[in-house]
Parts: sequence; structure tokens; C-alpha cells
Amino acid sequence: MSFLTENTGAPVLNILVLEPYDITWLGIQQMLRTTLGDRVSLIRITETDQLSESVQCHRVDAVLLSAISHRTEVLPLLQQLALLMRCNTKVHIGAYLRKDLPHLVDLLLAFGVNTVFKGLIDEADLAHYLVPNNVACHPVRLTNQECNVAQALLAGKSVSRVAQLMHKDIRTISAHKQALLGKLNMVSRGELQVLGGRLMADEVRL
Repeated sequence: MSFLTENTGAPVLNILVLEPYDITWLGIQQMLRTTLGDRVSLIRITETDQLSESVQCHRVDAVLLSAISHRTEVLPLLQQLALLMRCNTKVHIGAYLRKDLPHLVDLLLAFGVNTVFKGLIDEADLAHYLVPNNVACHPVRLTNQECNVAQALLAGKSVSRVAQLMHKDIRTISAHKQALLGKLNMVSRGELQVLGGRLMADEVRL
């Protein structure tokens, strides 16, 4: 974990960055320093499983997920985002997609990410996406149970198997599945299975 802080009298925006590559981390530092100057304090983590604990241990105002679908595995990331939602952690989360997949944006937003951006961005854009209250909160969020069901289905488990694992009636799990499909703008369960397969295939290639 890396820290880069400034001690000034001005209010400081504390930003946690999940970025595995040193060269990209250096670039992010430079971009945010160019726009925010000494008003920003940066904390870097390199492993996805550090996210929830790091956010809760530090007084973080914003989180930047800068390597989704590149070096950050999405399924473990969803688990960390679900933990943050479960703890009702008030933090602004911005996610930069290196590779877009159908429904991935909706999935991240439903798991608590505030804004998702992709393509070429400059210093001003990056700072704008990370400043809390600049972007309206996404109105559609999954419940804790829907998060659990979504993660299990994306990992390839059947509805009946999820019901067994969660000690719930299969009709309850089916209802959660239908609700989360609607929130993710999916027409059929096949779309969820395809997305899960793509995410798992990307992780195998990492």
C-alpha cells in the first residue's frame, strides 16, 4: 500500500486508487496533482481483496478503480463492492473500464459504483469523475440478497444450487434473480450467464 499526502490548511480530498501497475499509478498521480494540486491525498492498493478493508480503515472520500477488465478481476471486485454496500459505507466510487462488456456498466452501478467512464480522458475529466457530488447517485442498487445471488449466478451456479447454499426456498432465489435481471436491464437469464462466462474467461487469461 502506498501513501502520498500533503499537509496543508485546505480541505483535502482523500482518494483510494486500486491500480496494480506502477507506471499507471505514476500517471494517475500526475493527472490528479495537475488538477487538484495540494488538495488531494492519494492512497494506492494493488490487490482487489484489500479494497473494503482499506476504505474502512482510512477516511476515504473517493475510490478510483482504474484497471477493471484488465488486471482487476471483476468477480472478486463485486464481492468487495458488496461488502462496502453491506457496511453502508458512504464513499464515491469511480470506475475506469479498459474493456467494455455488455451489461458490465449496469452491473458495476448496481453494486454501488457511482460513475463508470471509458476511452481517453484528460486531467480535468478524471478529477471531475472522482469528486463526490459531481455525479448523481445511480438510482438502481441491488439489495444484499440480490448481490449474493448475482455473484453466485455469475460464477456459474444454478438457481437450485444457490438456494441450497443460501438455505433459501428456490422460489425466493428465483424472485431475487428476476429482480436483479430487471435492475441490470437484462431480458433473460442467458444474458447473465454470458456475462459471467466472459468475466470468468477474462480472469483465466490474467
